[in-house]
Amino acid sequence: MKYKRIALYLSVLALTGLGVALALTNPTKPAYNRYATERLTLYLNDNVCPQAPNILGNNLQDQCVELLKENQADIRKLITQNTEQSNFLFLSLYTTNLSAYDLLPRDIRQFVSPQLLPAYTFETVGVFQSFHTYKARRQ
Repeated sequence: MKYKRIALYLSVLALTGLGVALALTNPTKPAYNRYATERLTLYLNDNVCPQAPNILGNNLQDQCVELLKENQADIRKLITQNTEQSNFLFLSLYTTNLSAYDLLPRDIRQFVSPQLLPAYTFETVGVFQSFHTYKARRQ
């Protein structure tokens, strides 16, 4: 009987400690914005830029990579504006809705319909100062 009571107290103490650790290490929205900017930049760099054509001697692949490097602040702003955070004390859920149309420069948008370009939703959980994107789908 005495051992069961000690085991119960230790279990409660361990769960309380875990809860406190989760609450203290729940990442912030600015941390998510940095994470999402890095992930989106990496994805575009690895999957979109290599498909850019070489037109009239202009290597658009290199220009694409440079544009990504130069526009990190704009990418982060786009992510910030299109992300909703649900904070649950122990963890946070982030839902980001991005459209390829939003990534186009303003002067080009007038020539392209938003319905012609893909849009994506990303769902990410933040816990223990890290992020895990568990769902990415094309809309």
